[in-house]
Amino acid sequence: MSEEETRILELLRKLEKLKNEGLLTEEEYKVRKEKLIDALLQEGKYAYYKSSIEKKQPRKSRIYIAIIILIILIVCSLIFLWNLLLPRGTSPTTYNYTYFGHLTPTSRIIYSGSITLEKDCSMKGWSIQANKGDIISVYWESNDYSTYVAIGSDADRERNRQYYCEVLIPFWRTSWPAADYGYSGSLEFRVPSSGTWHVIIANGNWECIFSECPITVTRLEIIHTPS
Repeated sequence: MSEEETRILELLRKLEKLKNEGLLTEEEYKVRKEKLIDALLQEGKYAYYKSSIEKKQPRKSRIYIAIIILIILIVCSLIFLWNLLLPRGTSPTTYNYTYFGHLTPTSRIIYSGSITLEKDCSMKGWSIQANKGDIISVYWESNDYSTYVAIGSDADRERNRQYYCEVLIPFWRTSWPAADYGYSGSLEFRVPSSGTWHVIIANGNWECIFSECPITVTRLEIIHTPS
């Protein structure tokens, strides 16, 4: 191969590289390539160039595919590790009304049944007029460990209203007078002052990305026992 032919082949390879790196538009690449190929065809050397280029230059689409696969693997790994770190709770257990130690003939059932919370950050509440020394008891069984239960005053409810979605999981227990979460559990709260108190049941599935993650509380019991 002559020195001139070698120089043209090298120019073609550089031209191909510039196109793959996005430094040349498709139109600019075609125009320059055709001029160089015309020079090579005169010597019958284009076949050699084509085979050598295909061996040395990876296709741009393959690079894109590899990058996309790598990103998917990283995202999936992060989601998997995050789920491992989340509290999983325990399996539901069965309790009877005798679980609440302060039930008396004057105890009032505020709610007994089941509820469904359709999506993350949704919640339901019950208001109870209670006097100082009264006891509010809550027991629940659910199909999801991200079932959050809290008891608090009007002030507690207002203070936490804007943070339901943002800090629901990490600060739930510290932002209410009585709070817990899990597949099942119970709360017993002695009212410190007379007034309106609230029982809040919330769907804490904030990590859901592709679905609403509805929660079914299969059994919920709220009891108010006067002092």
